[in-house]
Amino acid sequence: MEADTKLKGGFASFCIKNVKYSDANNELLRSKEGSRMIRVDMSVTDSEGFTDTIYEYMTSKTTWKNKQIEKVLGLRGKLTDYLNGLSDASVLEHIIGESGMCAIKMDKSKDPRYEDKMVISAYLANEMVASLKGAPIDKAKGAKPVKEAPKVEIGKKIEPLDDEDDGIPF
Repeated sequence: MEADTKLKGGFASFCIKNVKYSDANNELLRSKEGSRMIRVDMSVTDSEGFTDTIYEYMTSKTTWKNKQIEKVLGLRGKLTDYLNGLSDASVLEHIIGESGMCAIKMDKSKDPRYEDKMVISAYLANEMVASLKGAPIDKAKGAKPVKEAPKVEIGKKIEPLDDEDDGIPF
């Protein structure tokens, strides 16, 4: 089933709108396996200026993703520490409003009951963005080379949106 988004695969900017680590009963979010989990709500803008929300779910098993976002946001292991139970959620609250660059792609659903969805395939550190600008992209995967990266001030705090009534039960 086709995704309901105008986002195009390739380079994009992101801004963290919200971080959820507990449900309505103030219980920690847990993965199916029972480990700590967080949901990061990100406003993502592609190279053509389209913006949509991507929800990232992170656990101690999403090691590559955790390390990349820690590097981009300068978290120095704080996310990994929280997901491994070594710290409390206060280490996460300051990342709301943080921004950076990423690569996005369409993730095709293997189950016809679920839509395809746009996902973040990599978080890009400043030096990576500079080296990749104009680099050839694998067109077979649907991405296009970016002539100019989306305008975003890396590391600049942006006021988070108030989305308390987002219809999500936690």
